[in-house]
Amino acid sequence: MAIAKPTSEIAAVLSAKYGLAYVTYFSGFVRYLCGDVLGARECADESITLASELGFMTVLAGAKVLRGWTLAHAREFDASVEVIRAGIVEFERTSGKIWHATLGAILLDVLIVAGRFAGAAPLADENIRFAEEFGERVTLAELWQAKGKICFAADHGRGEAEICFRRAVTIAKDQGARLFELRAAKNLAELLRDTGRRDEARTTLADIYNWFTEGFDTADLKDAKALLEELRGSR
Repeated sequence: MAIAKPTSEIAAVLSAKYGLAYVTYFSGFVRYLCGDVLGARECADESITLASELGFMTVLAGAKVLRGWTLAHAREFDASVEVIRAGIVEFERTSGKIWHATLGAILLDVLIVAGRFAGAAPLADENIRFAEEFGERVTLAELWQAKGKICFAADHGRGEAEICFRRAVTIAKDQGARLFELRAAKNLAELLRDTGRRDEARTTLADIYNWFTEGFDTADLKDAKALLEELRGSR
């Protein structure tokens, strides 16, 4: 009994630390989904510290991917891509491809922010195929939106970009993923504006923007509001 009690106490402490590492990592992932760079970085750093101490390799690898994403928003693009690619390799070495498309979406976001569209295009297609084939739909709307951005960057691809943005809006709406729907609708509205369809652009964005009752201090809603004001002023 004298041995069993401290052993159980140690196990309880370790279990709590494993749980904290995972919860902190997942909180960072939610902050990434919301576009909260500072929050994602804080969670990633804490999770990396805990997971390193515990040898919790899956969480460690995933947290490194999140940390890499935050580097891109500090314009450290080369370091960001390197950290994310290494993190994905480590994650899939320990856990297989259970989050393949989701982690791929993070890398894809960085490549687009960095303007590396040539490398982003095949990655978008590969991850969309994977997500649709294996049902990994967490970031499927974001993947279609990313593909739309890639097409939109090429003047000859605006027709395909519109298809992608509309597909992203539909997926997000079906999932009840209002933030993803807002992002896709904003990109679609910008495309419609640039192709002379301002009334449709305004209606498309207003429909989802007006759904929100809070969060108006976030970047996504601020950007959507600015675009709506521009479109309303163009009447």
